[in-house]
Amino acid sequence: MKTKIIILALATFAFSCGENHEENHDNHANHETHEATENHQEEEHHHAKEGDVLKLNGEEKWAVNEEMMVNVRNIEKEVTSFSGTTMEDYAKLSKGLKTSISQITSSCTMTGESHDELHKWLLPHIEMVNEFADVQTVDNASVHYDHIKESFVTFNTFFK
Repeated sequence: MKTKIIILALATFAFSCGENHEENHDNHANHETHEATENHQEEEHHHAKEGDVLKLNGEEKWAVNEEMMVNVRNIEKEVTSFSGTTMEDYAKLSKGLKTSISQITSSCTMTGESHDELHKWLLPHIEMVNEFADVQTVDNASVHYDHIKESFVTFNTFFK
């Protein structure tokens, strides 16, 4: 079940990224592009699962467009300001993170290498959020929360 949720979330993200760039094409072109996007998504998801390593843009951080960055920063704020200690607190955070991930995936208009690098961070981050939603104990929730929090250290190392 968890795998199906992750695949659905990733497919939604890939489709929404491509969808924003395809609005002016006819239906036939949209269908072909959608199929290509799905095939690319499967390859990209496979590569991310194999542990693609993030890299800098030369010696610089990758630029993230403003609409994406606003959503990423909102999630980061949600995570860093969290001070809960109960399963109910963690469940509330998890629900908020899932909503925020949906906002990120629906606002994707990036293209090119910066987009590809962002996916290398975002796909594992989405997986962490999905795993966080499935935890059953405070101890496990705390560990998963720490991983999500560390994910933003990685984000801030590679993106601006």
